[in-house]
Amino acid sequence: MSSMKGKRLKSSKSYSADRMWKPDIFLHPAEFKPTRGAVNGGASSSPAQHCAYCAGEPVIYNPYSSQHLCEKHFCEGVERRFKLTIRTHKMLSKNDHIGIALSGGKDSSVMLHLFRMLSKSLPLKLTAITIDEGIKGYRPHTLAVAKKEAKRLRVPLIVSSFEKEYGFSLDRAVAVSKKAALPCSFCGVFRRHLLNRAAKKAGVKKLAIGHNLDDMAQTFLMNVFRNDTAHISRMMAFEGAPANRGFVPRIRPLMDIPEKEIALYSVLKGIPIHFQQCPYATTALRQKVRDMLNSFEDSQPGTKIRVAKSALEISRLLPAASAASLRECKECGEPSSSEYCMACRMVEGLREKMGRAKHAGIGKSEKMGKAPKARQRKK
Repeated sequence: MSSMKGKRLKSSKSYSADRMWKPDIFLHPAEFKPTRGAVNGGASSSPAQHCAYCAGEPVIYNPYSSQHLCEKHFCEGVERRFKLTIRTHKMLSKNDHIGIALSGGKDSSVMLHLFRMLSKSLPLKLTAITIDEGIKGYRPHTLAVAKKEAKRLRVPLIVSSFEKEYGFSLDRAVAVSKKAALPCSFCGVFRRHLLNRAAKKAGVKKLAIGHNLDDMAQTFLMNVFRNDTAHISRMMAFEGAPANRGFVPRIRPLMDIPEKEIALYSVLKGIPIHFQQCPYATTALRQKVRDMLNSFEDSQPGTKIRVAKSALEISRLLPAASAASLRECKECGEPSSSEYCMACRMVEGLREKMGRAKHAGIGKSEKMGKAPKARQRKK
């Protein structure tokens, strides 16, 4: 399997009959391992040795539903949940202009394909938006995938970069900030800032974010650990929400689909995605929460689904965060709770540090723009 590393995977039709993907192996194609026991009569938590809906060969066994599924019924199930989530939470309206936050990773790439498929039967206008943070050894690869897929599916693509908008890359920002802040802290703020600006400029009415079920469960637990009830209360803000004081409403149509199933869907559909992990991801709290949830899922299948459902139910019970105090940032015009928005305040602080670093002889040297080596994502 190591020979598959970094290569585009072929359709499942090229796999031998005894290869069945197990749900705990999805993050990089090199980690996909066939499980022959359940297919060839070995021990399994389900007695079925064929698809739960037909006599076809299984490509996956889901412990949380105790079902084997063939390629056809598995893919149909993913597509059905995508549509059901949109309908249940009233995410779309007729003739909507949808912005798709496209990173080139598995989630956003699959979301782009699903929306393109949906647009054939619903009157929708699609525009993909990609943010280039400037991460050496990582973003150029995912950016290439995003551009290729948007062109292939004939979806207009807008690329906005930290370098162009702020005057520096994420690598430079990390180099001068040292331990003052985690990379994900300001990267997240800047990405949301640029996504909202790009979406408004393009006339987008709703911005689709590729958050899957794992992301929803992780985000909820992170907010619990931080005692951040304000963010928990906004986890259902996408339900039919109009634009609010300059914010383009976010929708999350993949929120009911586990990460592993999105990864398998991309493989089976031959979607050329980039499985490499952001080199800064290991510094984030999310990585620790992900590992914890994966451990619970291994021993208690369905844990992620239950946590994600709890998150949405609890968010409905909390008082909605008010936007009455929001105003326009004096610098950029984006929504802000103070005179200047968080993004502009962070940019100003980083520029000051860069100015001091330049006087100290660092300037825009290679040292300043060097990022950690990008790693292949591990389980």
